[in-house]
Amino acid sequence: MASLEHLPAEILTAIFIFSTNPEFVLTSKRIHSTLATTSNSVKADWLLYRYHKNPVQAFHKGLCWRFFDKPVLDRLDYYYRTTLKGSQVPTVAGDPVNSKSSNLCIPYTKKTIPPYLFALESPKPEHYQLIETLLQRGASPNAPLGYPVIKSAILGRVDIIKLLLNYGANLAVRNNMALRVSAGSNNFKVVELLFENGLRADSETLKTCVQKNLWDMVNLLVKHGAVPDMSTLNQLK
Repeated sequence: MASLEHLPAEILTAIFIFSTNPEFVLTSKRIHSTLATTSNSVKADWLLYRYHKNPVQAFHKGLCWRFFDKPVLDRLDYYYRTTLKGSQVPTVAGDPVNSKSSNLCIPYTKKTIPPYLFALESPKPEHYQLIETLLQRGASPNAPLGYPVIKSAILGRVDIIKLLLNYGANLAVRNNMALRVSAGSNNFKVVELLFENGLRADSETLKTCVQKNLWDMVNLLVKHGAVPDMSTLNQLK
């Protein structure tokens, strides 16, 4: 008796799109392997059907899915442009390059970039590309609560910190937390980058480094304005 996994790949793909159920790919190994390498157009179509053929919602809510990347966003932009031109949202992906309104894209003004993009210890170039694209479209470089720059400092992601700075990131957020975590882990590259962009050292960060016996870092912090409080002075004796 034929089962679901014996259906042709084209039919499985159609079922996946119209079901809008992410668990469908886990039905069997064969279905998973078939859909794991699905095209960007299929991913975009799946998001459109899941979010009621609304390209804006498909973009904003679709970001939580780990398969979301710039090529998928390009497809959704195409749908968005088509919608604004007065026709219905197409159910088959078109070619974004051939659109007559190629500069029109879905905005992302003052919204939060998915935190997982900053928590990847081994990010790929496409993750950086997606962060940059979201910032270009108006995403907040600080929300939520300075997490982007703080997490990037923890992981030593100098490239991401520089990118966030280009879009107005607040380095002093949460009482210099980015400096504290990078100095406390003895990461001179990140600390020097923060100082180069106007951040001043503080006594709490200095105290942390004294407690950890990070004397080279202590000297750097003092050089950039850190003033020890009494408890720190007592530890220095």
